[in-house]
Amino acid sequence: MTLKKTLKKLYFDFVKQITIYRNEKMEKRKIKQKRRMEIQKLVSLTKEQKKQIDTFYKTEYGKKIKYNWHKEYTAISGVFDYRYVPELLWTARVEELWNSPAYYKCLQDKNIIELLSKSLNSDKNLSFSIRSPKAYVRCANGLFLDGDYHIISKEEAILKMDSLDKFFIKPSVDSGSGKNCRIVHHEEWEKEKEQIFKDYNKDFIVQEVLHNSEDLARLNPTSCNTFRVITYILDNKIYHMPLVLRMGRNGKYLDNAHQGGIFIGVSEDGHLAKQAVTEFNEKYFVHPDSKITFENYHIENVDKIIEAAHQLQALIPHVGCVHWDLTIGDQGEVILMEGNMRGGSIWLVEMTGKAPFGENTARVLNLLRDNKNLF
Repeated sequence: MTLKKTLKKLYFDFVKQITIYRNEKMEKRKIKQKRRMEIQKLVSLTKEQKKQIDTFYKTEYGKKIKYNWHKEYTAISGVFDYRYVPELLWTARVEELWNSPAYYKCLQDKNIIELLSKSLNSDKNLSFSIRSPKAYVRCANGLFLDGDYHIISKEEAILKMDSLDKFFIKPSVDSGSGKNCRIVHHEEWEKEKEQIFKDYNKDFIVQEVLHNSEDLARLNPTSCNTFRVITYILDNKIYHMPLVLRMGRNGKYLDNAHQGGIFIGVSEDGHLAKQAVTEFNEKYFVHPDSKITFENYHIENVDKIIEAAHQLQALIPHVGCVHWDLTIGDQGEVILMEGNMRGGSIWLVEMTGKAPFGENTARVLNLLRDNKNLF
C-alpha cells in the first residue's frame, strides 16, 4: 500500500470512529429520555428472556448488550423477540458498514431519487407502473428547474406556482421525518411566496398533492398513507424487512411518526396487523378518525410495493440499505415518495413486534462483530 493510500485509509478510519462515537452517544442519550424510560418500566423481562438475549448476542456478536431497547420494543408491540436490534448498534455501527457517504449523500437528494422511478418505468419487463409524485418546480443548489429538469428562472418558477390551486412542498436535502413538509393553498401562496422561498432556501421540490388508492384512503382520507419498505443487500441477495404502513390522524396530511402519525405491521399479502402504535406507546385497534378496525383489513397491490422496492434497491447496489417510502395511487400505480439512506428507522419495524432481519440476524451480527462490510 502506498503512503497516499495509507494516509487516506487512516483518515477515513478516523472519521468513521468519530461518527460511531457521536452516534453511540446520541442513542444512549435518547434511550434514557424520561418518556422512553417510562415505557421501558412497563416491561420486566423474565430470566429466560434475558438469557435468550445474552446467549444470542454473546454467541453471534461477541458480547452482551443492554436490555433497554428490547424492553421498549416489547412494551410497545406486546411481543418479545431476542433478535431485536438496538438502535445503538443500528445507527452507530450497522449503517457505517452498509452505506457509504460517497454514494448516499448524493442519491438521497429528493430531486435525484425520482430518476430511479423513471428508470424503472422504462423497463418493459416490469408488470406494473411506478412513478414519483408529479413535480411542478424544483430548486437544486439554487438552480430552478421545471418538473422535467429543464432550467427555468425564478420568475418562471413563481408563475408556475401561481397557477396552482394547491401544492406540496418539501426540502430535498438534509431532511427527514416530515420536517418542513407542507401543503400550500393558492391563497396562502399569494400572501407568503417570498417567505416560502426564503424558508426553503436553495434545495426543495414542489409537487402535486397525492391521492391514495381506495383501500388506503379509506383508512384515513386526509393523509397520504405510505409503506415503509426497508431493503438491504446481504451475501449478494436483496432482502426486505417486515412491512410497515404509516397513517396520518387528526386531520393531518403527513403520516410520519414524528409528525403524530401512527404505524402498523402489514403482512406480505396485504393484511394489517391487529394493533397500530405510536413511538410513545399509544395503541389503537381502530383508526381514531375513520373508526376502521385494523385487524385483517386488506390492502390490494402490496406485492407490487415489495417488487418495486427490490427493483429500486437493485438500481443502487453501492448503497446496502435503503428505507423506501412507497404508496399506491388512486389509479393502482406504485408511487415512490423518497428513499432514505441514513438515520434509518428500523424501530418502526420493531415497535410492530418484528425482528427487522429475521433469520438473517445472526449473519448480520457476525459481520458486525468482525467489522466487515455487510454486502
